[in-house]
Amino acid sequence: MIPQTPTWQKDLIICSCGCKKEFKPNYRNGILVSKLHPNCRLKSLHKEFKPSGVCLASELTTARNKPEKRVKTSRQNAMDRADEWFSKYIRLKYSFESGVELFCSCYTCNKPKPILEAECGHWQRRGYKTVRFHTNNARPQCHQCNYYYQGKPEIFELNLIRDIGLSKVDELKKLAQEVGEDNEYFYREQAAKYRKLFNILLKERKHQNPWK
Repeated sequence: MIPQTPTWQKDLIICSCGCKKEFKPNYRNGILVSKLHPNCRLKSLHKEFKPSGVCLASELTTARNKPEKRVKTSRQNAMDRADEWFSKYIRLKYSFESGVELFCSCYTCNKPKPILEAECGHWQRRGYKTVRFHTNNARPQCHQCNYYYQGKPEIFELNLIRDIGLSKVDELKKLAQEVGEDNEYFYREQAAKYRKLFNILLKERKHQNPWK
């Protein structure tokens, strides 16, 4: 005769903490160990035995795990705005039309990219404030050349020498070593300047604004 499983080993019970979870109870010598679901029981043990002032990883909220977002200064916001309008102007200036879309050829690998996917690459780094918004120092690039290959400066320079001449390339090098402006007023000026030039060029070429 096959012995039957006792009822207390097969019946599910509801967790007593109010979470309404059903679980198979654990008995020792016929005595119910706990009326709490295993996870709820573990949480209660943590609360009971953890040292004061200790915060468990399970108690940390998602928001607490995220790094605090730094608030940008008005100078930084103005610089971002100037970069945005300068980038749009450079990409529009060197774009070409294919069908109803505008494309840019990467200056260092010649791959065509939709104008919204192209980036504004700099030959002399943007940290050099005197050439950050210099049109001879910037051309459209693909993300791979601009980001992963740090702009491919050697190829960039050779192409610039071909396009604007060695003397102007040397002028850019010297200009980059000078001390430039780095204040909110300067960036606001640059943003206004290239926003105006962008809109003039857009009107001349009779294009719709790709960023709208």
